[in-house]
Amino acid sequence: MTRRWRWRQHNDNTFNESIENSNRDAIKLAGMQTAEPGSKKALIMKKSKRIQPLKNLASRHEQQAARTLGQSRSQLGQQQGRLQELFAYREEYQQRFRREAENGIRGAQLQTYQSFMLQLDEAIRQQRVQVEQAEQSCQTVTEQWRETHIRTQVLDKTIQRFRAHENRQAEKISQREADDLAARRFCPQE
Repeated sequence: MTRRWRWRQHNDNTFNESIENSNRDAIKLAGMQTAEPGSKKALIMKKSKRIQPLKNLASRHEQQAARTLGQSRSQLGQQQGRLQELFAYREEYQQRFRREAENGIRGAQLQTYQSFMLQLDEAIRQQRVQVEQAEQSCQTVTEQWRETHIRTQVLDKTIQRFRAHENRQAEKISQREADDLAARRFCPQE
């Protein structure tokens, strides 16, 4: 009975040690630090890791703003293209009318021409309004993208500063541990 109990206790201890080791490895991978033994806080997450989700969210917002900006620019280009088509059509229609007018034109044809030119001018005016609105929208969306881009850059730089600080702190701790180990080797305690 005692052998079984010892064997089982040995296996339980081994299992618990392996869990603790895997937990320590997971903590290191997650960027967390263990606190001093006996302290109230069991785990302390690095600042750079705490801010990373905010940076990820800001990046997603920036990407969405960039997509919106691309759509806005595309729409502006389409509106400008339509305006150019209307100008080209108006020019073509005027040239055709001039050619026909050289050979003589009747009053009804002149009235039809003038009526159509008025309609075409109105369409051009309306299209100019559309272009102006698209330009204003594009400017607004561009400004929104700039704001999200700046926000993402600020968070990225903040994370880089925190990481640099964390690396310096880790190097100091590592150096202190190496110095303590060297001191223990060369100055054995009595």
